Amino acid sequence: MILYPYSNASQSAKALKDALGIKMIKKKGSKFKGRPLKTVINWGNSRSTPEVDKCCILNYPGAVSICVDKLKFYNTVPEFVPPYCTEREVAEVLVKDGDCLVARTVLNGHSGEGIVIINSPEEMVDAPLYVRYVKKEQEYRVHIFHGEVFFVQRKARVKEIPDDQINWKVRNLAGGFIYQQNDFHVPD
Repeated sequence: MILYPYSNASQSAKALKDALGIKMIKKKGSKFKGRPLKTVINWGNSRSTPEVDKCCILNYPGAVSICVDKLKFYNTVPEFVPPYCTEREVAEVLVKDGDCLVARTVLNGHSGEGIVIINSPEEMVDAPLYVRYVKKEQEYRVHIFHGEVFFVQRKARVKEIPDDQINWKVRNLAGGFIYQQNDFHVPD
């Protein structure tokens, strides 16, 4: 078994490599030779290589590519996501009608990168994706392997952060939230 990371600088990839006691494929200058009996754990890499493709791959790069690109993901599973559009003109009409939108100016961003909350026409920005904001009580991250949910995290408020510094619409570390990994119930 060998780890194929999205970045050799990834701390989570290094932690997984060390925890499993396995090697990691270098992104540049790799001497890795693939073969069918080798198992590769793909750690967030959306691109494959001819050598990696020869192996048994856990977490296919094509699936990662869909999950890291917000628009690809929304187009793949439209029945599970809020209403969205890609045309600014449509987004402008929605805002004028009273909708709050989340503009995604960066499709593969994380930690809130590229998010602009739009409550009025004056706040409109150019973006490749506009999503209707849905008020929520909880937010979860669901991890799936071979079509089965194997791990769920909940975005939890950091209690030490004052109320006026909490961003309830963008639940990331900068907004006062962390991932909770236990002691919560996940609704069906």
